[in-house]
Amino acid sequence: MFLSYFTEQPMSSYPDEEGRKAGYTSLLFSNKHFDPVEGSRLYNERLAEYMLADEVDNPDGRIAADIRVSTEFAVEFAQSILQCVLQLFTFLSVLWILSGA
Repeated sequence: MFLSYFTEQPMSSYPDEEGRKAGYTSLLFSNKHFDPVEGSRLYNERLAEYMLADEVDNPDGRIAADIRVSTEFAVEFAQSILQCVLQLFTFLSVLWILSGA
């Protein structure tokens, strides 16, 4: 199973007053509000969530991923066939017009 993670976790433990004063997300705060103890706790929470997500068996997700891959190839093949047919008709129509028939 392929899982993607948002690796830039925001530091959510900053002073509320600073958040209201700045008016934007915690990702834009300077490091003066960074608490290493709280950052370590948040990191360990995220790590535990990721480890748990890797342990979960998700057969529906695997089936969906397999179907997605096979349908992508089928749709790409159909698109290329359609493109070739349209190019052929366009080429033949141009030849027909140029021949004066």
